[in-house]
Amino acid sequence: MEFLGEFLSSALNGNDALFKACIVGVGEVKMDWMSQCKHMTVHSYLNDKYSPYFGITVEEVRQLGVDEEALKHVMKWYGGYYFGDYQVFNPFSLMSWLTRGKECAIFWTGTTSTTYLPEFMKYHEKSIIMDIFTILLEGNSFEIELTSTQVNYSESNWQLKKIMNYLVLTGHLTYLYKAKAVTIPNKEVEHYWENYVMPMLRSKLL
Repeated sequence: MEFLGEFLSSALNGNDALFKACIVGVGEVKMDWMSQCKHMTVHSYLNDKYSPYFGITVEEVRQLGVDEEALKHVMKWYGGYYFGDYQVFNPFSLMSWLTRGKECAIFWTGTTSTTYLPEFMKYHEKSIIMDIFTILLEGNSFEIELTSTQVNYSESNWQLKKIMNYLVLTGHLTYLYKAKAVTIPNKEVEHYWENYVMPMLRSKLL
């Protein structure tokens, strides 16, 4: 992290050849080295300005030649993510669907370890998380207002809002800004929760 701070600081600060820079990442990481990078503005899932560019929009899928019936079906599998007022698709899963005969399958969630998220969550408010995701897997949303998108990995015991923010940033939940609630975005992610996360959480709680 120290190297990254020095690298970004030298590249961005006092660089006469640079007018403006865009740093793209999954989450807004709270680290001391970020203070070395001056005048940064963060655009997250909580605002609309660049929301259509965080994924592939519904209109862009139509432009790819997907008819309305197929669009409704694929939206249930890989859509459902919200940035501000915009709904977007998971780009990796959608493109995999398009290039593999338009057959719905597990794409994005199949590229990661099936244990990293359960292992992370077992240290943070296990009983509360269990209740919440029982509600979510029944197709409901969970009301919670998220006001910060920063992630501080040095903290040992995250509270509920920080856990939910992390799960939104990593794509395992989506945040409905107007409703002030989180929900599971689509069938692909729901499959991951049902088959990998919840069984491990149950085993850790018993």
